[in-house]
Amino acid sequence: MILRDFHIHSPYSDGKDTCESIVKSAIERGIKTVGFSEHSDPQTTDLYLPPERKEAYISELSRLKEKYEGQIEIFCGIELDFFTPYEEDERIDYIIGSVHYVEHKGELYPIDLSATDVQKTVNYIFGGDLSSYAEAYFECVARLKEGRRADIIGHFDLLTKFKDRGVSPDQKDARYIKAWRSALDELGNETVFEVNTGAISRGYRTTPYPDGDIIEEMVKRDCSFILSSDSHSKENICFGFENAEKLLSSYGAKLKEYPF
Repeated sequence: MILRDFHIHSPYSDGKDTCESIVKSAIERGIKTVGFSEHSDPQTTDLYLPPERKEAYISELSRLKEKYEGQIEIFCGIELDFFTPYEEDERIDYIIGSVHYVEHKGELYPIDLSATDVQKTVNYIFGGDLSSYAEAYFECVARLKEGRRADIIGHFDLLTKFKDRGVSPDQKDARYIKAWRSALDELGNETVFEVNTGAISRGYRTTPYPDGDIIEEMVKRDCSFILSSDSHSKENICFGFENAEKLLSSYGAKLKEYPF
């Protein structure tokens, strides 16, 4: 089983456990590599890594890299939202590019906080048309690699988070399929996508992102994959990786050890 996880959150953004406790837990479990990827978010002050904590975050991971050298690999990443301005920083090892919002008249509306909020957004902005909502979302996903904004594409179809709760586009709808295929066209074949088990560990879904039809198409395009837990607690590092690895294998997918 793959024992590398590059999508982990700590209290520097919206995670529960300290970086060091996560590292210690990973070592105890035989995990070879951890990558922290705190949210760089445009809007929600309680969920992201603000500029005043960024230096402390980078310094803490530098300290842990030195302290646990030879026991585990530690990488310093950022999960950069599409709507967040990007500033180059050579101390950041990698970037997960993600879309967590749709925009309307200069306002941002979150797509992953609750099913109720999403339904309100779809009704207000898109007149209840979930396919229009999907088109707006994937138009942003398509642009995630502009500049050095993404070494990895995070939870490609995050807008389906609440599909088991009845709030999600029809994934068989022609407009929905065209929207995500167009995003793949723009991102290109030499793209690394995560297979993200975070919604499973938190009880929202029973399968990882992206869905099987999308993985199948990504494989046809010769894209690459990593496994990600999107963990917000040390217990969930590498959550569900064995099943996710089997899923990818069933599609003949290529797993990368390192995404950068």
